[in-house]
Amino acid sequence: MEEERENKLCTFSEEQENDDEDERIEKFFAIIRRLRDARKYSRAEACKIAKKAKKVQAPVWTPKFQLEVFEEPGLESTRI
Repeated sequence: MEEERENKLCTFSEEQENDDEDERIEKFFAIIRRLRDARKYSRAEACKIAKKAKKVQAPVWTPKFQLEVFEEPGLESTRI
């Protein structure tokens, strides 16, 4: 009778260990899924930021450099 009781206890503890192991495996894969989702999200956000940075806006002021602007008064300009 004691042997039956021990067998039942062993069977119960083995089943419990299997259940615990299954839960740990499920948690592990859930963590991996979350990491993949986070990486996918961060890549998408990085692409959006890069696209915004690539958009070139027209400058507010476009400088025009002319030789007359850099001439000093009183000196003759000589063209080379």
